Amino acid sequence: MKVPYLDQNHVQDTCKELGEVKSPLSLDSSNNPLSVVCSKLQSLCQLRLYKTNLHEIPVQLCGYLYHIELLGLSDNHLKCLPKERVNLKKKKVKEIYLQKNGFGSFPKELCHIANSEITDLKQNMISVIPEEGVLTNLVKPLLAFNNLPSIPPTLQHCQKLAVLDLSHNLLHKLPPGLKNSTEMRPQTANSLEKFPHQTCCWSSLSCIYISDNSLDGIPKGICTMKNLEVLSLDDNQIQEIFGPSF
Repeated sequence: MKVPYLDQNHVQDTCKELGEVKSPLSLDSSNNPLSVVCSKLQSLCQLRLYKTNLHEIPVQLCGYLYHIELLGLSDNHLKCLPKERVNLKKKKVKEIYLQKNGFGSFPKELCHIANSEITDLKQNMISVIPEEGVLTNLVKPLLAFNNLPSIPPTLQHCQKLAVLDLSHNLLHKLPPGLKNSTEMRPQTANSLEKFPHQTCCWSSLSCIYISDNSLDGIPKGICTMKNLEVLSLDDNQIQEIFGPSF
């Protein structure tokens, strides 16, 4: 057995026999009233505990995530990651999903994951991103539908940053340098009035989505972006191309 799907049942705990499975194991126990998780699931490579009424990550599970690559904890009641118990630095986590929880700030613990590819924190209440410059490992931070009023300049230190989704926040401007990004989404329901002219210097950008804002024009520098393939500016106030917003 490699992939037991137990979602949408009445499971309250996972049996110890699962911990004896030697081959890589993907476990989905979402949509269950889970209260106990087997503490010896050392073979886990994927764990999905969506909508399981979790208020914190089970302590007995934290030390055994040696091989985990995907950790799904969306649609729960998490507000923080316990620093003393979740040492993600040594884990192999590539994808972590924390959508629809109660985070008020970006968890610093996530900034240290060396192998992270997707960090999904959509639909939380995040209003703060750490300023300490520890964001270098982020690749695809998904922060749509939060309460971010601004983005700290330290985000430019994300050397691996490829996709930045900031849709549905409270942004008025973007940080000055995100040159490594290939896709930028300061999209719907922000408050951008001017096209972020610094993006014209981000040569790696292939996609820009700035829909439903208050832009009144497009800078001429956009023509110099050789890798740009998609420019989405619908639902703005643009009256002329290459207008005054630069």
